[in-house]
Formats: sequence, C-alpha cells, structure tokens
Amino acid sequence: MRLGVFARRLHAKAQKRKEKVKPKHIIMDENYLAKIIVNTCYNIHVELGPGLLESVYEEILYYE
Repeated sequence: MRLGVFARRLHAKAQKRKEKVKPKHIIMDENYLAKIIVNTCYNIHVELGPGLLESVYEEILYYE
C-alpha cells in the first residue's frame, strides 16, 4: 500500500509543475523525451531513496 502513497505524492508534485508551465507547442524529439525520463527517474529515486527492488522503481516509472 505504501507504493500507492508514494506514487500519488509524485503524481501530485508533477501535476503542480505542469500547471505552472503551459507551453503552447512542444516539440517531442528524442532529447526532450530522454530528459523527461531521466528527470522522472531522478525524482522517483530522490523521493523513495535507495534500496528498493528494481521492480518497485519500474512500476512507479510506468505509473508516471
């Protein structure tokens, strides 16, 4: 159940960031997508910390 709590908290933070910045047009190239993925992975790791199984991080990344 704790996984859901962390995932919801990360989702809430992401929603706040999205509401502040509303670009009109976003060009989705591979560099932009890679930046999104790396930043999301970093935020998940910072929020949850080290020591969890890889499958836990994978599920949260999939949710995000």
